[in-house]
Amino acid sequence: MARDPLATAAVEVPRNRLPLLDRVAEAGAEAGQPRGLVLLLRPALTRWLQRPGPWRVTILGNAWIMTLFLWHMTAYLVAVLLLWPLGFGQEHEPTARWWLERPLWIAGPGVLLVALIALLGRFETQRRR
Repeated sequence: MARDPLATAAVEVPRNRLPLLDRVAEAGAEAGQPRGLVLLLRPALTRWLQRPGPWRVTILGNAWIMTLFLWHMTAYLVAVLLLWPLGFGQEHEPTARWWLERPLWIAGPGVLLVALIALLGRFETQRRR
């Protein structure tokens, strides 16, 4: 017998049932996660991406996706280093000020990331020409 990791109370589960319970729990958890939603929406998304407009945007985004992946945390770190000394981000409770700062914490790193992509993304697309 083993303890069910998802149970709130100590429930003994026969060992031969653990893989099934694990798969059911994982499937249920993934249905609520973005990855699970994407899997559920895959047929509709596939039909949508077969249209020329959305497919063009996908190809355009793929041209600099590695640059975005490599530099997104750098943009966030630079934003923290710039905004923290100015007194932003020092609220730990979700007060009105904390909520008012959220757009700044999204837009600030976003602007820096766009600048980094504009500066460094050309190196990613240069080898394809």
